[in-house]
Amino acid sequence: MIQQDLEHVVEVEHLRRVLDTQPVCLIRLAADGTVLAANDAALMLLGVTSGAQALGRDFTAWIQPDQRERWRAFSAGVVQGGPASIECDLAAFPGERHPMLFHGVPLVNHPDGVESLAITARSMAGQRQLEGMVVDLEAQLQRIKAELEARDETLVAAEAARRAAEANCARAVADVRQLETALEGFAARQQKLADERAAGRRREQDAGSQLDEVQARLDQALAACQEREAALRQLQAANADLAAARAAAAKERDRLVGALREHAAYMAALAGAAPSSVNGPVGAEGPVSPRADHEENGHVE
Repeated sequence: MIQQDLEHVVEVEHLRRVLDTQPVCLIRLAADGTVLAANDAALMLLGVTSGAQALGRDFTAWIQPDQRERWRAFSAGVVQGGPASIECDLAAFPGERHPMLFHGVPLVNHPDGVESLAITARSMAGQRQLEGMVVDLEAQLQRIKAELEARDETLVAAEAARRAAEANCARAVADVRQLETALEGFAARQQKLADERAAGRRREQDAGSQLDEVQARLDQALAACQEREAALRQLQAANADLAAARAAAAKERDRLVGALREHAAYMAALAGAAPSSVNGPVGAEGPVSPRADHEENGHVE
């Protein structure tokens, strides 16, 4: 019996040494947060050199102040319920924050009878760093994407400019060819014109004798034209006199027509007038003068 107890004690001690040397942080906490046990990795994480510096202390003191309420709720939930996990930041040294992932399991029926839980801790610094790197990479990817889009736009514009330049070159080549064709046609027309000039000179030489005869005939015709021109001038002068006489006659006619219209209007007014007073007949505008009465009888001066 003694031998069995000794072997059990040796096995427990061996297991304790194995747990103490594990690289994983192992901590046993009471329900109120008191540190009951911790392996070497946990002591290093807490910034102490011996178990005496950690045992009996409230583990919540190593949790960042703004996260302690979450930690207390987590530990209480593990003791009363079951396994759970939480991310919290440790503050082993002032001004430092170590992101950690804690896994907790309840320790039921522990030999010492203390209600407690066991937790393991794993640093999240590398993961946070990776997450930050991912965020930075995403930002860089966005910038690169924007730059690529800008370059694509630049390339599209450059391609459009290249195509426009090619079109301009094609038009220029067509213009050059058209100009060459026009120059060839101009050269042919120049040669044709030179031939025509030579033929014209020959025709001028042949027509030289005919020009003298024509000149004589022209002189005779010119003399006849001059005589006809003198007669035409006399006729134009007579036409001008006739036109002046016609204009004067038309003017006189217009004057007589106007006088006749005034007389007709006056006669119409006399025909509609009422009997006059003792002084004689009265028209629409008053007594009629003897001259008006004389004109009414048909005597117009």
